[in-house]
Amino acid sequence: MVKPPSVLALVAAAALLAGCAGSPADQPAAQPASTASATASPTPSPVASVTASSEAGPAPTQEDAAPVETPPAVIETPVEPPAPEPVVEAPAPAPIVVGTATTWEAAPRITVTQGSTFVLTGTGYQPGQNISMFMGIYQTDMTEIDEQSMIADASGSFSFTITLAPDVTPTTYGVSTLVRDGMRPEDIEASKQHALVDVVPA
Repeated sequence: MVKPPSVLALVAAAALLAGCAGSPADQPAAQPASTASATASPTPSPVASVTASSEAGPAPTQEDAAPVETPPAVIETPVEPPAPEPVVEAPAPAPIVVGTATTWEAAPRITVTQGSTFVLTGTGYQPGQNISMFMGIYQTDMTEIDEQSMIADASGSFSFTITLAPDVTPTTYGVSTLVRDGMRPEDIEASKQHALVDVVPA
């Protein structure tokens, strides 16, 4: 009996499928290919990666860095200026003392500088009398300093301290003392005493 062609085709296909599934020769040939692939492209070893990381050590942090030494701050000590030396003024010269006389011709004479001081002394008055002193350019009515007055002491003496201005005119001055309280004109004239003072530039 002859089988139909369709049945034959099915039987042939089944035989081919069974042969492919059960062929031992084909399976071993596939493994070398996978092995070669694995050998050619190795996967990085996790152990090697961990070892390399451990040997390198952690990256240095800011705390592990060597400390930077800060130079010490320079503190400037204020320098005090030296104390000024005290100005030692030369002692003023002792005042020149000049006496008096009852006439201009007999009058004592001294020389002083502008701005200096001198002392006019005299006697011959009554104790307690009020004595006035005048100073002006000699042989004129010009008065150079203000009038001064004092009371004669128990011996009838007096002492006037006279200080000249620094810009006083250099020339010859006449200094006079007199008593005029309760005195007649002729008695006032008789009470006069005189001295001459030559003032020179300082």
